[in-house]
Amino acid sequence: TLNLRFFNTLTKNLTLDSKITFIDDDTKNRRYSNQSGFNPLYMYTILARSMTLDQLKYYKTAAGTETVMVGGIHNPYWTINETGNEDAKMRVLANFDLSYQILPSLKATVKYGREYISTNSMEYRNSGALGGGNDTKGYYRRQYNITDDSHYEWLLIYNDHFFNKEVSVMGTLGGSQLDYKGSWLNASLQSLKQAGFAHISNSDDTPLADEDIRSQKRIRGLYGSLSFGFKDFVYLDVTGRNDWSSTLPAKNNSYFYPSVGLSWLPTEMLGLSSNKFYGKLRANYAQVGNDTYPYRLLPYLDLGSGNVYGGYKYVSLPSTVPNNHLKPEQTRSLEFGTDLRFFNSRLNFDITYYKSNSFDQIVQADMSLSSGYSSRVFNAGEIQNKGWEIAMNVVPVVQKEFKWSMDFNFTKNESEIVSMVDGLDQIQIGQIFDFTNVLRVGMPYGAMFGTKWVTDHEGRLMVNSDGSPVKANNTYLGNFNPDFMLSVGNHFNWKNFDVYFLIDMKKGGKLYSGTMRQAIRNGVISGNEKQQEDYWKRTVIMGESGGSDDVWGGTTFNNTYIYDATKYNNVNDMNPVDPNYVPKKFTGYLWPGNVGYYADDFCSQVTYDASFIKLRELSVGYSLPKSLISKIKMSNARISLVGRNLWILYQKTPKGIDPEAAINAGNGQGMESGSLPPSTTLGMDVKIEF
Repeated sequence: TLNLRFFNTLTKNLTLDSKITFIDDDTKNRRYSNQSGFNPLYMYTILARSMTLDQLKYYKTAAGTETVMVGGIHNPYWTINETGNEDAKMRVLANFDLSYQILPSLKATVKYGREYISTNSMEYRNSGALGGGNDTKGYYRRQYNITDDSHYEWLLIYNDHFFNKEVSVMGTLGGSQLDYKGSWLNASLQSLKQAGFAHISNSDDTPLADEDIRSQKRIRGLYGSLSFGFKDFVYLDVTGRNDWSSTLPAKNNSYFYPSVGLSWLPTEMLGLSSNKFYGKLRANYAQVGNDTYPYRLLPYLDLGSGNVYGGYKYVSLPSTVPNNHLKPEQTRSLEFGTDLRFFNSRLNFDITYYKSNSFDQIVQADMSLSSGYSSRVFNAGEIQNKGWEIAMNVVPVVQKEFKWSMDFNFTKNESEIVSMVDGLDQIQIGQIFDFTNVLRVGMPYGAMFGTKWVTDHEGRLMVNSDGSPVKANNTYLGNFNPDFMLSVGNHFNWKNFDVYFLIDMKKGGKLYSGTMRQAIRNGVISGNEKQQEDYWKRTVIMGESGGSDDVWGGTTFNNTYIYDATKYNNVNDMNPVDPNYVPKKFTGYLWPGNVGYYADDFCSQVTYDASFIKLRELSVGYSLPKSLISKIKMSNARISLVGRNLWILYQKTPKGIDPEAAINAGNGQGMESGSLPPSTTLGMDVKIEF
């Protein structure tokens, strides 16, 4: 990464501020993730405990074929040596800000920004793997992606004082245009002619190729603001903006969003010294609009790479139903806050309470395949978020050559689905095995549902008369959002050296682990106490009891009671019809297969508290002396070593399962399967300023 910034005074009243950033990222052999058959970590959830990795080292026969798969997962040595991928990404960001001071109180600004990203990626899988299809025949893919975003803006800024400078007025008027452009070119081989040769020509078959597919979007906006101040202790701010988006239908493509804010500084009004105390109270109301992705309004014809029949290309409709009646998303928020500073800014607080309601959110949800489509796009309803954000800064020690400062950040958010579109009870936003994340009215965003071993209100486990556990389907298991989050950062400066470390804490939230489900199901790990041998009381050798329960063997299980459906309102709520009812204890034998390795039947058993405390970051830096760098016209030069995600100090998920693991960063939160164990990154940072 290279950052450059130049500030030039072209004439007396004309300045140019230029910023350019170059980022070059070249990555090789990214690990296959989640439930891919080439994910070596997922293989560990199936590998028999009696089998060692040494037995898998001879992964390839003399004929060049894979020797063995493990439960449908490819030999990890085959994956390491016979597959590969690479992506080279170049990113350029440029911003130019040209300003002209027309009058002492009036300035005009023209801005241009551009972000250009070029990605060249390759994936290769050698022929000879077991499993059939492309795994056996081999596979090669080459893809080029380009995104090119441009931002144009003009802005007039007026700033002046009136009535003996007791009233300040600041106004802005501006306009902007954002152009988003994207294209990609993809070519792939579904079989390889010569094993071990990764090239687009290495096949008897014609490569499957997608033509250059272009994605374009434009947003134009006009906006303005007015700010009035009285004696520097009361401020009223009013803003308004209107956008027109190309991704919305013509009748709905214009959306206006205003804001109004009021600030009061009692210390300024009372004439108190800001060195001892500073206070500010603020209230704000704002409305924000949003559009959607391109090409969601009308049907279009897709000339996909797989659209080949009898050697001829054909076009197809997309699998998502378009919607030419989409409306822009709207979010209305109300915020109250205060800024407090004590003891010459040695103790500072920034406290905010907020409440926001988002309407007409544009979502894509699954639908019955019998319709001919797999999903549809629509405006979904209303979701509410409310919570607190509290920041505190403390400077415990300040000396001539040493300073210690601390930053505390606390956040707490509560969400609720207020309403849904007519005809829908819920929207599924994620699924793995029998576990789902859904949106349901009256519940928080990211509500988690799955199967559960039924318990009553006293925590007693319910079993049927034969000893098999009672299962409740589609039961609420919690949600993936935390109760609160807290971070603590410490800065130490001594002479030219500086040290910084950050502790992150998350309290609450749930994580469903598909990795643990598979591992327990296959007997790879002992799991929690209910899967460990020392939990069982073995009174009779299985098959030798001589009784009618011979099939189930000789195991008793603590805290099991017989479920009688007539005594409860339903299997999910488990409210007893008679408040004094006590179920009968089960004293028979249970089969460990029903109650031990049951994780694949009961999602609740592998849904964990995702709380954690982590050493998120540690950096050690050194700033070169001014006397040295001034000789080569530098104003600042600093070098530092940085480590991130260094240590999990506390966690409630099983060791090796990162509490922050997720299928993806979007709606795949709260569930993982075959995820990467917690990883640490180390780096060096060099910053030079002229």
